[in-house]
Amino acid sequence: MKLSLYARKMLLYIIICTVIFIIGAVILCVAVEALSNYGDTAALTTADILPAILGILLSAIIGVIKTLLLENQVSKLSIMDDPNKAKLYASGQAVFRFLLTGGGLIAAHFIPFTHLYAAFAGAFIWNIAAYALKFVKIDEEV
Repeated sequence: MKLSLYARKMLLYIIICTVIFIIGAVILCVAVEALSNYGDTAALTTADILPAILGILLSAIIGVIKTLLLENQVSKLSIMDDPNKAKLYASGQAVFRFLLTGGGLIAAHFIPFTHLYAAFAGAFIWNIAAYALKFVKIDEEV
């Protein structure tokens, strides 16, 4: 499957946002524990760094899957003849991507070694990457 330039840029932005979120999670965990008077009262500790990273990575993987699904949807929509079928297909794919995000959050809740709050924050990676894509001029040959 050949990816378009938009999909490649989107995947690059997902990777960049994931790295930023992981650095932020590490800083947050270390800072909260350092500022806490008592080690057992901190909401996040340095022991939560690995589960936070895994939660963010889980959401980033879902973001990559959503990008590939969107790329596949656009290629299929471009060859559809009936506009009603195309509209129904696009709506169904949008709902499926939404359910995929919800399924990732539910999985993060039930997997014991992932941090749910980090997975929730990571669920915004795809949206942030899509928003950043609006500000980049991409010259693609047609």
